[in-house]
Amino acid sequence: MNASEERVRRWAERSERWVPDPLLLAILLTGVIVVTALVLGAFHVGPALGLGGVAGVWVKGLGSSVGLAFAFQMCLVLVTGHALACSPPAARVVRWLASLPRGQAQATMVVGVSALAAGVVHWGLAAVLGALVARGIADGFRRRGEAISLPLLGAAAYVGMAIWHAGLSGSAPLTVAQPLHFASEVVGQVPLSQTLFRFENIILLSVVALVLLAVLYGLARRSPDAVEEFAAGADDEEPPSGSTFKSEPGGVALEHAPWFGRSCAALMAVGLVYALMAEVVAFDLNAVNLGFLSFGLFLHGTLRAYMDAVTEGARGAGAILVQFPLYFGILEIMRAAGIVTWLSGLLVGLSSATTFLPLAFLSAGLVNFFVPSGGGQWAVQGPILLEAGLSVGVDPGWVILAFAYGDGWTNLLQPFWALPLLSLLRLRAADLVLYTFWLFLAMGAVVVTLLFLLPTIVS
Repeated sequence: MNASEERVRRWAERSERWVPDPLLLAILLTGVIVVTALVLGAFHVGPALGLGGVAGVWVKGLGSSVGLAFAFQMCLVLVTGHALACSPPAARVVRWLASLPRGQAQATMVVGVSALAAGVVHWGLAAVLGALVARGIADGFRRRGEAISLPLLGAAAYVGMAIWHAGLSGSAPLTVAQPLHFASEVVGQVPLSQTLFRFENIILLSVVALVLLAVLYGLARRSPDAVEEFAAGADDEEPPSGSTFKSEPGGVALEHAPWFGRSCAALMAVGLVYALMAEVVAFDLNAVNLGFLSFGLFLHGTLRAYMDAVTEGARGAGAILVQFPLYFGILEIMRAAGIVTWLSGLLVGLSSATTFLPLAFLSAGLVNFFVPSGGGQWAVQGPILLEAGLSVGVDPGWVILAFAYGDGWTNLLQPFWALPLLSLLRLRAADLVLYTFWLFLAMGAVVVTLLFLLPTIVS
């Protein structure tokens, strides 16, 4: 291990030891925003709400119907993605993918491509599928007596979380595609044709994915020492290949009938497609969730098997249920105290129409360290970026995309969403960051460059 890699490892170990739990960060951020609101009011920079007024708007934000609906939508994203990844057909795909590679470079590419594809489709799927493929490959190498770097495979399995927000389950683009959302007073409804499905985003997503794969390939080719070092860390357990939640016997016969479960899934899918074609509903977060619910149910076959998988996936939804109301409480204070307007003015003062998008990307990456949730972060930061972008004449669709890439970018250094992967591969966050650090640098450089160039070239 060279000196630069050793410095990265020491930094990761210190971060792992001292970075607070995300719930604690949300509570601390609430305290900071409360103090900021009181100070701005005292100096007449914003409305003088007083402590009682701040407490009132905070409680209003906690119980916001828009915020609670959004939190529930995020929970559905998580559990439907987990259930899909744990379905028997998905398990067979994982075993097939795990049988393909021979050699560390091939193994890294198989895991990286699988994780990126899953990230484009669904972030809940990306959080699980890449880890299962990596574990399956590591197990195959162990049985053949070959060495493989588990941290490198872990880094490859995690890259889907770097690009998920620009994919089909991106919470910011899907949220603003709804007629009424928490930033609708600023920009109204922003259709997906201006965000996820715009030609420039397809270019940007493709380039970022290719760069991440190229860096992974380079790391796989240049790290022979790490292979032997970590090969002994593998154990003899079989990798999970599906849901570990065991259903109880009994129940109504229809719960265990594949024909009935798949018929229900087909009816839901047909109803969704008909509603989309008739333009009764928009292709938004609700449509994505219903689509993945019906697809996951079809793959599991029975209602009981699907509910078992959903019950298991719901264990990870606790953080969303507790933290998201706190974020909407923060947002309500920021709005009422004029903090959104104040921060927007600061950002406008630092940027121009040319430099705004790279700055928005960098700021989203920075905030992601403190609000490690794409949906929660968008609730806090989205209105600020949108107002500032409009002030300097930047297309709201581009602002949303810059935020989306920034949020995913620093996931490469933020271990919050890597917890399932770390558990499955028996790794520490410090082991993972030893490789994701280089992915972080490459992605940052590429996205900043393209955010400078693409809007100008296309326009």
